[in-house]
Amino acid sequence: MPASITSRSFTDAEKLELQRILRALPGRLGKAKLAISTALLMWAASLAGAVVVWLIVAAVAKAALGLSFGWNSPYRAVVVFSAAVACAAVCIFLDYRWLRGLKNPAPSILADLEAGTVVEENYEFSEVKRLQEPEHGGLTYFLKSSTGRAYVLIDHERQQIGVGGDDPLKSSFHPRAQLRVVRAPDSRVILSSEFAGSSLSLPEPTDLLAPPSAWPDEDEYCPVPWDELEARFGEASR
Repeated sequence: MPASITSRSFTDAEKLELQRILRALPGRLGKAKLAISTALLMWAASLAGAVVVWLIVAAVAKAALGLSFGWNSPYRAVVVFSAAVACAAVCIFLDYRWLRGLKNPAPSILADLEAGTVVEENYEFSEVKRLQEPEHGGLTYFLKSSTGRAYVLIDHERQQIGVGGDDPLKSSFHPRAQLRVVRAPDSRVILSSEFAGSSLSLPEPTDLLAPPSAWPDEDEYCPVPWDELEARFGEASR
């Protein structure tokens, strides 16, 4: 739990922000476009991979056994067509599972708009741990709260700097000892977040080596105990 939490009616600006977020959510047509584009990308990539594997196997078979079923053989059309159909079936299945697993926040946002309230959460932090994503240098911050649990924040400015090829440590983001978060209670949408108090000392970052599927949720408490963060997400996660 935060150090303190209060509930109040939302302001006009907060209501407008929730309405904006709701309007920006993809409708049925948007979801259909997303599903089709994702499936096509996966199909093209998997088909290219299957063709490469086939050509490698065919080359080895010809060299070792004298068998000919590569690109210039009569089997080319059958192999490519079969691979295309198989890849399409697998990609459609995976795409369907992925879409079904996506959460639809619209009902929760509608419930927040109907209730007309937000919660103000006040946190107090004493220590920071930083884990850095190796590819682009984005940083995930774990802030030790007064409850002993780790609150998770992601420095999105650093992510953009890293993607642009610059040093992500040049970001202006710097956590402080207090944090006030205004949140819609049902959807958990963050409407505002503001630090206050003294700056916290920043240690050198540890490499974030855990796969993205295992990364903790942003703007929430991490279920992993404070002393086990590096072991779970850093060096020992390899």
